[in-house]
Amino acid sequence: MKTILLTFDIEEFPAKEFNVPIEEKKAYEIGHEGTKKILELLKKHKVQATLFVTYEFAKKYKKTLKEFEKFGCEIACHGYNHDHRYNNMDEKDALNYLTKAKKSLEKLGFKVKGFRAPQMGHPNYEIIKNSGFKYDSSLHPMYLPGYYNNFLKPRKAFSPIKDLKVIPLSVSPLLRLPLAWIFFRNFGLTYEKLITKLNFIDSNFTNIYMHPWEFIDINTIENQKHISKLILRNTGNEFLKMLEEYIIWCKKQNYKFSTIRDYLK
Repeated sequence: MKTILLTFDIEEFPAKEFNVPIEEKKAYEIGHEGTKKILELLKKHKVQATLFVTYEFAKKYKKTLKEFEKFGCEIACHGYNHDHRYNNMDEKDALNYLTKAKKSLEKLGFKVKGFRAPQMGHPNYEIIKNSGFKYDSSLHPMYLPGYYNNFLKPRKAFSPIKDLKVIPLSVSPLLRLPLAWIFFRNFGLTYEKLITKLNFIDSNFTNIYMHPWEFIDINTIENQKHISKLILRNTGNEFLKMLEEYIIWCKKQNYKFSTIRDYLK
């Protein structure tokens, strides 16, 4: 069975990263509004997804996230807050923050099995396992200048250590062309369909991710002139329509949608 693992990194609009001087409250509101649009779309098409949520976001918008869980979506961990870079932290600090993030999400009432690091900057796998996670989905097996070079890393699921599974994000064979967020918006639906089909040549899952703030028109934010056109292009309702068309197309191909948790079962 060919399975689509639709995933979202649920967080506030990363204003600091894009050098946009807006208030933190506004950044969170943008993320929340986009998250609600995602919920509406998933419900409309009866599609379950995995949400990697920071604890700082979850404590503010628990009610909205509970709606996802009630619908059958999976709530996983995206760290304690989105500013953390666990790959650059002292190992003890990384372990403490990730353990705290998982336990804090569980205190809010969520059943947390998986982890994805902000900007895919995960610590070593022993730390992830010892934090209590059963799987990690932080590996993007491609070369992204300025961020990471995972071009030779596995594209398929694997277990780097006992009792921990790694579910990489999907890219095409050979050239390692990505599907995720910015590439989807800039290269379009035809590209996305092509890479999905290429990925399925030798994989039984396609793991794709997006962010909630992409479903808000970033062009309307004050002081957005510093943001790259690649980040701005096709945000808001344009991206929502693209994702909806992609979901409809996937169903016509008889691809199954699943959470990562259920896929691993």
